[in-house]
Amino acid sequence: MKRRKELRNKTLAVYVTATELAALKEEFKSTTHRVFAEFIRARLREEPLVRKTRNQSLDNLHHGLIGIKAELETARRSFTEAVNRFKSLSPDLVDQQCLEFLLAEEIDLRETIKAVQSTLIQLYERCSQEQSPLQK
Repeated sequence: MKRRKELRNKTLAVYVTATELAALKEEFKSTTHRVFAEFIRARLREEPLVRKTRNQSLDNLHHGLIGIKAELETARRSFTEAVNRFKSLSPDLVDQQCLEFLLAEEIDLRETIKAVQSTLIQLYERCSQEQSPLQK
């Protein structure tokens, strides 16, 4: 049978300093409690706190991949714009302008690929340096 929730209708006022409150809120952020009041009740009952752990390497990888995504999105927009300009060229100018255009786009694409490669290398080096203690 399901337990019914007990109605909380009593108030407990505890005065703390600003630094004590800040420390409590900081500790609350590192736990799995969703509500600050639940966290305080658990502390009052001296229950063991379940803490969140974050993998910093994955966080760094995530930020790096967001940057790569932005670079690729920029390259996609540039290429789409280039294709639209290419479609708008008159047939008699296509030969010379087409060659110049394709060469310029190739250079831009190569620069974007190099930037993505260097970002991936930096992420790899950072993640390999930040190995967890269990892997050492």
